[in-house]
Formats: sequence, structure tokens, C-alpha cells
Amino acid sequence: MALDLSCSRNIKELPHGTEQLGNLRRLNISNTMITILPSGLMSALTLLEELLTSNALVFQIPQPPTSSEFSIDEIISSSTLSSLEVDFWYFDLYDLYTKSGHWVQLDEFEFNVGPGEIQEVSEKRSVIFLGISIARGVMIPANTTELKFVDCHDVTELTTCLLHVEKLKKCNVVCCYSVENIVDPGKNELSTVETLVLRFLINLQMICKEVVTPSTLLSLKIINVECCPNLKNLFSGNLLLQLLNLEEIKVSHCNSMDELVRWGGDNIQAAKILLPKLQKLRLEFMPKLKEIYSEFMSIGSPCTVHVLSCDALKRLPFDLDDAVGLHQQLLEIRGTKYWWDSLEWDEPAVKQIMQAYFLELPMVSDQVGSSSTAGRRHM
Repeated sequence: MALDLSCSRNIKELPHGTEQLGNLRRLNISNTMITILPSGLMSALTLLEELLTSNALVFQIPQPPTSSEFSIDEIISSSTLSSLEVDFWYFDLYDLYTKSGHWVQLDEFEFNVGPGEIQEVSEKRSVIFLGISIARGVMIPANTTELKFVDCHDVTELTTCLLHVEKLKKCNVVCCYSVENIVDPGKNELSTVETLVLRFLINLQMICKEVVTPSTLLSLKIINVECCPNLKNLFSGNLLLQLLNLEEIKVSHCNSMDELVRWGGDNIQAAKILLPKLQKLRLEFMPKLKEIYSEFMSIGSPCTVHVLSCDALKRLPFDLDDAVGLHQQLLEIRGTKYWWDSLEWDEPAVKQIMQAYFLELPMVSDQVGSSSTAGRRHM
């Protein structure tokens, strides 16, 4: 039996007699105005497996509750729950719940921690921190698969928060103004992360500290970086050499970025980098970007290269051998005609091969979030 009251904004309390529904297995009050659940509800609903309260008003008041009100302890005491969605407006409530270890029994959970705007998630086990202090120490369920940090301004290093998170697949860090780096391999290699999104991190200096271990970002498939004004490089060459699962790179509005991939010291010969699964390389609105990579890259799958308003970029990192291979895989290169005509080529034959796959984009103004997909091929 299920009781679904979700998205009924005129509902302010549970229907009378809900606690008498002994066969109830699913209760959904998400997106309602319900502020209070009756005390003893969980002990009465002995078969309840799913409790969904996201974007309702439950737990948006300080604890402890009155004797007639539902408390987080009732959830902790439930042995039947397998799916739980809760908005913890107060960190102390979240801390109380996670330290109880109740989350171990859950197959699915979504925890929004803090009073910020609710975020969309796609994974089954997610935690979102919204505008709260986490530098003092925060416990994150070890089986969390998606994490978001939004407006958390007191953390400088992401991996400090993730020491015991073992199955993380997606990680978003947005508007966390003190973050200086994301990965410190000495603490956490983020070896299971497949999607990494970094937006509006005004003090971000580097993605990964200089020391790279074999497992650092080993599973990474998608990286999306936007509006990080102090970031000069995305990856070191040593790191990119081992990111063989990388499928999509998107970087925009990083005004200090001058080289997407930086190999290392001045006296170290750069190596050719193989990206066998790369499908999209999108670079937008970076006026100082001069190079993608000083040496050559080899792409082993059909790939779209999109460059917009990166007028200082004069070279693509493909040699003649790669151009022939890319020609066979229908590579598409998108950019303005002004940019295309300004490119410099190590070998003229490369441009001749690439020309058939150039798709002209119109000139656009520098606006965050702007994009254009219109274009035409030049044969």
C-alpha cells in the first residue's frame, strides 16, 4: 500500500488515521506544506519501507520537538526503511542521524543538508550540503554515490571531507569560494568518481596536487569546469596520461587558463597523450588560452571539438597520423571562421584533412551559460 501526497501544496498535515494504515509501505509527502508528523508514526507503520519528505517542511524547525511531534529518533529506530529522503535544515539533525549508522540499511537515500535551494540528483544515494559550515568536520555515509557542495565557504580542500566515502560516482562543487584544490592523492584519490562538476570556485588553483598516484581520478569520464577565474591549467600531463576513461571535457569562463594540459617541468620532454574514449572537448570564453597541449594528443573514438571565444588558441594538438585516423571517424570541429583561419598547423596536410569537418559557429557575446549549436560545414 502507498500513500502519495507529493506536490499537494495545500496539504499541511497528514490525513487523520494515517498511523492506522498497518500495511503502508510507501509514504510520500514531498513538496507539501506538512510541517509535523505525529509522534509514534514509525512505530505504528511497521511495514513502511519508503519515507519521502524532500521539500516538505518536516525537520525545518529546531529539535527537540514537543512530546506530540515526530523526531529523527523515530527514523533511526525503524528497521524496515530501505528508502529515505529528508531535508535536514539544521546540521545537528543530520549529524545525529549519520552518526547513528541507520543509513547502512538503506538501499536509497537523498539528504539535503542546510536551508538552501533543493538540488536535482540522479544517483540513488546522494548527499547535498547547502550553505553550511563543513570545515568543523562532517560525516558522510560511506556508500554515498553522489555529492554536492553548494555555497559552503569554509572548506579549502575537498578530499578532506571525503576520507571515508568509498563509492562516490558524481561530485559537484558550486560557489564554494575557499576551495583551492579538489584532489589530494595523499588523502583521497577519488578513484571511483566518474563525473566531476566545478562551478564558480573563485580561489580554485588546481584540480589535483602535484603528486599523482596510479588511482587518482582513475574512473573519471566527465569533467565540467565553469567560472574558476584563478585556474590556469585543468590537468597535468602525468595525470591525463592515466585518464583513459575520459569521455567529455568542458571548460568555460576560466579567464586565467592559458594551457589546458601542462606537462611538467621545463626540462621534461612532454609525451604524446592517448585519450581512447574522448567524445567531446568543449572550450568556451577563455581569452588567455593559448594551448590545449604543447605536444600531441591521440583520440581513439569519434569526437567533437568545440571552441568558442578562445581567440588566443592558435594550435590544435593533432599530428598527421591522428588527422588521418580522425578523418576515418568523422571528427567534427566547431568554432568561428575567424578562429579557424587564425590556426597555425605543424603540417599543412592536417588542415586539409580537418577542413571537411569544420563547422562554423557564429560570433557570440561573452555571457555565462550562453551557447550556440547553429553552424555550417566548410568543404
